[in-house]
Amino acid sequence: MKKPKLKTLIFTLVPLAALILILSVVLSSLEKSQVDRFQRLDDRVYAGQVRVEHEWLPSGETEIRFRIFDRIRMSFTQEKPPNSFRIIIAGPSLAEGAPYYRDSSPTPLSTGPGDIGNWLRADLETRFPSLQIEILNAGIGGLSTAGVAEVIRKLAPVEADLLLVITGNNDFAEGPAAAPRKALNEWVVYRALKKLLLPEPSRQQRPPYPPPALDPEQIRRQFRSELEGIILTAAQEKLNLSLATMPINLRLFPEEENLSAFDRAQLRQADRFWNSGDFQMAIKAAADVHDKFLSQSYQAHCWEALGNFDKAKDLYLDLAMQEPRGRMRPAFNREIRYAAQAHSLLLIDLQEALETLSPHGLPPAGTFVDNSHLHWRGYLIMACEIERILLEKNLIRGRAGEPLPAPSEAEMIEKYHWQALYNDPPPHDNFPPEF
Repeated sequence: MKKPKLKTLIFTLVPLAALILILSVVLSSLEKSQVDRFQRLDDRVYAGQVRVEHEWLPSGETEIRFRIFDRIRMSFTQEKPPNSFRIIIAGPSLAEGAPYYRDSSPTPLSTGPGDIGNWLRADLETRFPSLQIEILNAGIGGLSTAGVAEVIRKLAPVEADLLLVITGNNDFAEGPAAAPRKALNEWVVYRALKKLLLPEPSRQQRPPYPPPALDPEQIRRQFRSELEGIILTAAQEKLNLSLATMPINLRLFPEEENLSAFDRAQLRQADRFWNSGDFQMAIKAAADVHDKFLSQSYQAHCWEALGNFDKAKDLYLDLAMQEPRGRMRPAFNREIRYAAQAHSLLLIDLQEALETLSPHGLPPAGTFVDNSHLHWRGYLIMACEIERILLEKNLIRGRAGEPLPAPSEAEMIEKYHWQALYNDPPPHDNFPPEF
């Protein structure tokens, strides 16, 4: 009796397995031919969807193709070209350069080059005309530090003068189900079924940020572990690693659509005090708001208006740690500084560079376009800081007489025909919003 049942089972499973295999091949082919990308907008990006392909050229060199969702992002040789200086940038969307990294993006602010990589390349090419400057931007929006570590492992064979890692703002506790979910998400059939059967949530239904952490210390330990993994990989592969802190948008004050009637009334009262210049009374009114983020952020803005910048900064930093809303946690930047010092790595402190532009240690208004991404002038500031460290540490050398004088913003925009960037002026600080 058992053999017929076994045969029935085999004859059932074999065609099913064949069907799934055929379906996988067909769907993969559709993705490769760019007919469709079986990825829901609501899904997080996983590094498993990144492929690094190798092709041996007749010249004896190896060409690398860096693919995301089976679409080629960039191609380059594994070996560094002669007389060149090459930097690999790895990280999430800030490293990638959102919202400026590609013209085809639907984001209204996407005007083309304006990211860290393009500014850095333009500056170094102008100052070191004898060198071929290559900036390989492997940044991918949405990646956690674990995802960045996986991308680095895939790019480890690539020869470069510097591997610059900028990461940390997408890290949150993922729980025990995260690993199986990521593995399933790399299977095209699973992604296609999700896209077919699960409707995309509307903009109102989709939370703009990950939920606040229930255990910030757990996330911090997880981040530290992933960072140590990156450092270990770099040491094993003999990569010249540099760690960078991430700039933090301290003044974030998002619009809230689901405020209670009480909170809305309190904030309107705080607005009246603000507009009359009575910031102490505005602080008292905002202190009674039940929404902690809005209450504390409003009070911080008031303390800043009163000239008590230390008090304002403390409140801003506490909010960024407890409820980052897509921003870098201040404690993570401290972890990066500590790791760089402990392992004698090159540190590029982008957060400090931004804060030193203001005498009060707060990032200048208009630097950010949203919760965590910079205006193109903010990215230019970051690129200039990276270049400053490279020159200070004598990591890039050209011919006698180089580096040439640093070009101005206007000169680079003129030289590379980036005039479209002028269509995107810095955002204005519209605090307080109307409630």
